[in-house]
Amino acid sequence: MTPLQIIIYCGLLLSVSAFSVDILLPAFGLMAADLNADYSAIQMAVPVFLAFIGIGQLFTGPLSDRFGRRPVLMSGLAAFAAGTVLCLFAENAAMLLAGRAVQGLGASGGPVVARAILRDLFSGRQLAANIALATMVFAFGPIVAPLAGVAFMQFGSWRMIFAAILLFGLLLLLVGMAFLPETIARTDPRATRLSTLLANAVAVMRNRQSRFYGLLLGPVMSLMMLILISVPRIYREEFAIEGALFAVLFAIHGIGIIIGQYFNRALIHRRGPQFALFTGGMIAVASVALMLVFWFAGVLDAYLLSFTMILFATSFLTMAANCMALSLDPHGAIAGFVSSFVESASRLFSAVFSGVIALLVGGRLDLFLYALMAITLAVLGLILAGQRRMS
Repeated sequence: MTPLQIIIYCGLLLSVSAFSVDILLPAFGLMAADLNADYSAIQMAVPVFLAFIGIGQLFTGPLSDRFGRRPVLMSGLAAFAAGTVLCLFAENAAMLLAGRAVQGLGASGGPVVARAILRDLFSGRQLAANIALATMVFAFGPIVAPLAGVAFMQFGSWRMIFAAILLFGLLLLLVGMAFLPETIARTDPRATRLSTLLANAVAVMRNRQSRFYGLLLGPVMSLMMLILISVPRIYREEFAIEGALFAVLFAIHGIGIIIGQYFNRALIHRRGPQFALFTGGMIAVASVALMLVFWFAGVLDAYLLSFTMILFATSFLTMAANCMALSLDPHGAIAGFVSSFVESASRLFSAVFSGVIALLVGGRLDLFLYALMAITLAVLGLILAGQRRMS
């Protein structure tokens, strides 16, 4: 594989979690009816999957430092396929959620190892720019997945969605086994020892840059998680939109991600990742403020909401990508651990925090907008305060 091909492959690895979530969103109502379960129980397939990704990421990074990137990644993709099979044949909500948990554990290696691979190969602004490029590739998951979910349901039932997820996972596994080189220069046989893990954690937390941006990633990811959990229900209950039309309206949000990462790379090259992060925060606040203006004016329908969500989508992954790059950059020798440590903590935080907020919001658009604005303002405030202190 050439460096560009590796970046694209890493982008596809980053998209595993988004693809596995977004492809399900149009099918929540059908799944609830077919499995004779409450809608809220099926809705939990999102935070359960993402929480178990966070749990698995506690281990995948150190394991990749110890045994290499390839074996840990391939083992994770195999476990992801096994969990998908369990979901495919689920007979009730409990079995479905169990399968999602196994899926999440298997998928945990994808984002962690992908970012460790990029840190093995790049550093500084080049690292931030190539993480942005991989995130641009990732954006095709949110665009394609909802549409694919509706399309595959036409072939039989929602179970065909899990057949598509299984195919995607197996393709990544086969391509990785055939073409992906080992990128870590030297494995560390002590990487999984408790003393080493504690020493690495102390090293990350003592570094002001890694500590600040690693902690900031949790609230940033909560924005993404709240949208994933709440938006399908809001479109269904506020606008009576689900199925194919919902898939189209949700998929176009991904256009914003691609646009955002294109300009993110340009900003990184010209002004640096810190400035790009701040710009993302400003755009996020402005876009949610625009949604609230439309809401108070009484004109915020599903189509206008989708349009403003495109603007919002340009910002939140810009913030997430730069937070990860800035927290990872100072620690090339323990890139697997740092990727694992930062991402698992942020995913667990965001899964619990946004899951609770989503339950309080329910299907009400006004409460969703208030919650989104509160979190976005908090994120921007943290960016301003943290970057002022570090400067």
